[in-house]
Amino acid sequence: MVTVFYGPAGSGKSRKLLETVVNQAAHGVTGQVILVPELKSHEMERELCAAGGDTISRYAEVLSFSRLASRVFALTGGLSEPALDDAGRVLAMARAVDTVRAQLRHYSAVIAQPEYLTAFVSLSDELKSYCVTPQALHDAAGLAGGSLAVKLEDLSLILSAYAAVCGQVGADPRDQMERLRERLEDSDWAADRHIYIDCFSFFTLQEQNILEQLIRRAASVTLCLTIEPEGGGVFDAARQTMQVCKRLAQRHGQPYHSRAFVDLPRRSDNLNLVQTA
Repeated sequence: MVTVFYGPAGSGKSRKLLETVVNQAAHGVTGQVILVPELKSHEMERELCAAGGDTISRYAEVLSFSRLASRVFALTGGLSEPALDDAGRVLAMARAVDTVRAQLRHYSAVIAQPEYLTAFVSLSDELKSYCVTPQALHDAAGLAGGSLAVKLEDLSLILSAYAAVCGQVGADPRDQMERLRERLEDSDWAADRHIYIDCFSFFTLQEQNILEQLIRRAASVTLCLTIEPEGGGVFDAARQTMQVCKRLAQRHGQPYHSRAFVDLPRRSDNLNLVQTA
């Protein structure tokens, strides 16, 4: 089942989400996961403890996507696979471009400059987050013309070489998300779990693929989205995310429900919703 809570900021969506988690815990439901961005995880952990008391960690935990990957890998394998740090990634990129330097046409003159190596690592991150492969760049080069085709072909060569180097010396940590999707697809980790997602306005394609596996396999997925009545900007992205959730639920035959939060409740610093046993 997929449920979306939506409405303006401060309208009580997150409070309702925490209330649901704590009430489930009061009935002995374990394995609940609250998924939030990395920068929001500590704040959400504090709010969960305030709402559920000292024993709530027996029933629920707060995870980011990276911590979710660690949880899944710990049970399904892959936790011990070596991964490159930031400096290692730049060195791997330097080795990669060195192997294809003779084939490059646009970037051959500047590729050895450190700032370009760092930029290519960042570009690799961005492309991976939207599941754009070196082969896709090669195909796009075939459709483009002029200098754009040359640039795309060079990028395809560089990123293919980078993937090959990472396969030899250590995994690129940005590949973690694809590995997580594969583990979720091939295992029963999410079965019988209740997943609650908050503080996101949109998901990259990589994250959408993980969300799809959670919707497909979890007992329930509940999402909070901030959508202001006047719309525009980031709120349009949240509306699109809401439609993505509905489409994924329909694709996998899951019931879909949405609930609008309109009235702004009086805020309280201490929720104290339910004290679990």
